[in-house]
Amino acid sequence: MLTILLKITLTICLILGSGRSVKVMAQGGEAVTYVQETAMGLQKGYELRYVTRKGFGLGGFVQSSNNFSYESGKDNYPFVGTSIQIPISTCGKIQFCGELKTGLVNNRFLIATPELTTRYTLMKHVKLAISAGIRAQEAAVSAKLILTTL
Repeated sequence: MLTILLKITLTICLILGSGRSVKVMAQGGEAVTYVQETAMGLQKGYELRYVTRKGFGLGGFVQSSNNFSYESGKDNYPFVGTSIQIPISTCGKIQFCGELKTGLVNNRFLIATPELTTRYTLMKHVKLAISAGIRAQEAAVSAKLILTTL
């Protein structure tokens, strides 16, 4: 289902974007807040990221199940680390990005989770995004609010 939705979205983007020039972004920072449904349940997270002119980004994040503490417990799975963003395609106000998050879960296990993100520019400094990824060998879906200085 997700694959079909992704193919339809990419096809629409390619059709709408044919013949248009790609807009170059300015460099700056982003503050991201998100919720993600994972194998460990619903998690909330924050991220700060630096983005280059071409759309590549590097940042740090923290996400957790119950509260933002580094204490692991029965219902809390803190995930803290760094993320790398790679732009794939831009079509008007829609941008597709690949993202790789690496970090520690429960202060002991090093993991890497890939994601594919679709961003929509709502206003000049406000973007909404949805992403699909893999965590603990299961699908993870998230919704994000992105504030930019770009």
